[in-house]
Amino acid sequence: MSDLKNSTADFTDDGAWMRSQLERIGETQAGLARFLQRNGDNRELTNIERSIRRMTAGDARVSGEMRAILGILRKRHERAAYQAQFLDWDDVDGVPTATTHDGYTLRITPQKGSRWLAQVDHHGTGYSVTFRPWEASVEKAKAVAMSMLDEARRRPETGR
Repeated sequence: MSDLKNSTADFTDDGAWMRSQLERIGETQAGLARFLQRNGDNRELTNIERSIRRMTAGDARVSGEMRAILGILRKRHERAAYQAQFLDWDDVDGVPTATTHDGYTLRITPQKGSRWLAQVDHHGTGYSVTFRPWEASVEKAKAVAMSMLDEARRRPETGR
């Protein structure tokens, strides 16, 4: 028992796992915190961010719930990347930049430093969702745009 009292928990493997999952889905710690708040986490945003920072730093255990959430987000991201390849993207100067799908326009636009910005617009209302971090490749930006389509569909501003 005394060994348990004097030992400090080491969650570095958990932290490494969580960082790899965030990288895999192309999400930041702050972006994950905002996602959790939008989807029902009623804590203050700063408290959610602090909890995520502690988990990614290996200072706290990654809960089973967080593992499940990240697993769901990873599968959603992989599905979006798969679906994005089958959409008919308009080319401008040989670069795919826009497509229309299910009442939405998905756009990816080049930014400085070979980065890409993804945006989704609803045709009926003009409601727009823009993804925060710029993506490093066209394919990643397409996948992000498809993921954003799911989020845009859930918003009341789109009338759905």
